Amino acid sequence: MIIDGILVSTGEVSRVGQTLGVQATLVQQLAEASHRVSSASMELDTTMNNHGELPNPAGTTHIRNASNVLRAAREEVIRAHGRLADFLEHGVVPEDLR
Repeated sequence: MIIDGILVSTGEVSRVGQTLGVQATLVQQLAEASHRVSSASMELDTTMNNHGELPNPAGTTHIRNASNVLRAAREEVIRAHGRLADFLEHGVVPEDLR
């Protein structure tokens, strides 16, 4: 097969397609995780601003829960970023994408 004037084998085209598919999936996962961080951060801000409307124990619990959601979302971004970096820098394809 000739692509842009270069003769390449069908296997090479297939590998390039797989590589782009893995990269696209990892980028999408990072974008989704980043969106969850943004949403969780806005939820925590809202909770903090409205915490005076709830009785003290309930308000504190609500803030703690929103904070835990934000922490988990940030950890997810770190994990997604690491997976993408490992793929881009070292060619490591995560097990779940093989």
